[in-house]
This record gives sequence, C-alpha cells and structure tokens, in this order.
Amino acid sequence: SMSLVLEKCTFRNNDVQYAAALNMNGRLSVYEGVFVENDSQVGTVIGVLQKNAVLQISSSCFVNNKGALPGSVYLEKQSFLDRNEKNFGFNNHFSSNMDCSEVFLESSGDCIKGSCDGICSAFRENDCLAADLTEEMKSTPIIKSSSAPTPTPVTNPSSLENPVAASQETSSAMYLHTFTSTFAFFHSAIFFLYITIF
Repeated sequence: SMSLVLEKCTFRNNDVQYAAALNMNGRLSVYEGVFVENDSQVGTVIGVLQKNAVLQISSSCFVNNKGALPGSVYLEKQSFLDRNEKNFGFNNHFSSNMDCSEVFLESSGDCIKGSCDGICSAFRENDCLAADLTEEMKSTPIIKSSSAPTPTPVTNPSSLENPVAASQETSSAMYLHTFTSTFAFFHSAIFFLYITIF
C-alpha cells in the first residue's frame, strides 16, 4: 500500500467536499501539521477510510475548522490510529450529533450514512507546538470546543463493537516537506489527498 508523510504542512481556508487530507487504504503520517479555518461539506479535516488505512499524527494543530462528520480527525471502523500525540485543537465545530471535535474512532454503524458509535480521543496539548496561532484564536468567536481528558466512548443507542486499534507496515513512501496551501479562492473546490492500493 502507499504511504504519505506530511511534515510542516499548512492547510488554511479550504472549502472541500470530503476532507483537507483524505487517506483511503494507505498510511498517512502528519507531523507538525497546521489546519486552520477549513470547511468540509460532508466530511472532516482529516479522513481515514477503508479497511487497514493507518494514521499517525503528532505535534499538529486544528483551529476554527468545520465539518459534518464527528472529529477533526475521523477514522472509519477497521482503519487504525497508530499515533495521536502532542496535538492541539481549538474552536472546531462538527455538525454530527456525536459531540467530538478531536479524534473520532468509529467502532460500529456508519457515520457517513448518519448513524454510528465510537470513541472520542482528546488532543492533549494546551498550545499549538507547530505554529503561533494566537491571532487566529482571537479573531473567531468560539462556536464549540469539547475535549475529553481520557478516551471517552461516544454512543448512539446501539452497542459498541471492538474499538479501533493498532498499526500495520507499508512498503512505498512519498514525502512532502514544508508545503503550504492557501486556497481561499477555491470555494466549493474538492481538495484532498488520495492514497489507495494499486
């Protein structure tokens, strides 16, 4: 499967349909990523979809983002969260009824179709380690900010299945370093990173 590393990348003011970064069936690693004022019509900021897709995310920041699925980072069931460390979130709002603005790990149902259960895993940092976002945090009134001190089950009336876990090895890799995207003028554009098995 394919592997993509995003290091010191900024995604700012993107209007997207699915996600600013979308991992489908590959391995995505995000280090010191900055995600500010992105708006996803039907998705989230980072989407990890399909069986065996893997995400590692560390020292990254999510500020003033909006979307439809639960969590700034959404992992579909049977995908894996290998790392969630030193991340920061502020004023992110998602219209799902799951009340999770950080990392959401789907465990049953189908959030994309509107009914699911899962676990909300908190961002642990009190400040953004990757960039100074003081102005962005002052300029927008707080819509909603939720955090959980420990991973918290988030459920609908149905029962939870086994939670999402662990990791897998991958073979080929692409590497992007210090990439900044500022696409404020691409309203309603579909911008995503697509990783798939060939």
